[in-house]
Amino acid sequence: MAVAALLLSGCGPEGMDPVPESPDAAALSPVATPTPTTTPDPWAGHFDDVVSIADGTYVTQFWGSFGDPGGVGASRNENSTLEPGPYGVSVACAGPDSVMATVESSAGVPLVESMAVPCSADSTMETALPAVDLPDRGLVVTLDSEREPGAYLIRITQPE
Repeated sequence: MAVAALLLSGCGPEGMDPVPESPDAAALSPVATPTPTTTPDPWAGHFDDVVSIADGTYVTQFWGSFGDPGGVGASRNENSTLEPGPYGVSVACAGPDSVMATVESSAGVPLVESMAVPCSADSTMETALPAVDLPDRGLVVTLDSEREPGAYLIRITQPE
């Protein structure tokens, strides 16, 4: 008991360092650091209206922007639930002059040659890519704007 009392009082047995005191609570408080201001992405939501009036003929759709200013990158879009079979893929884009499109299975099997897709200010202009025959489950469409800001819409259909 005497040793415990000595330890609790901050004094240790002879030859031992005293028990350290708890740090000051103010020293543990997080320091406020200024966060950089970001410029809103002018392409965010560009295709929202087009998607909202879709007639339901699409198996799946992907849409969005290539990223905030200063953080633009390629967009990889995957539907891992699509079963093997024939599919149509179309792309609409706005902002850059064109985007590079690649289509492959979720397992990484290329389904069409990579191709440049022209972009347009008209949100309804879509470019149909060559039809694909999905050999295994899942489809991936990647669009690369080569660091140019903009927006995209990808639509997947299945022939009846």
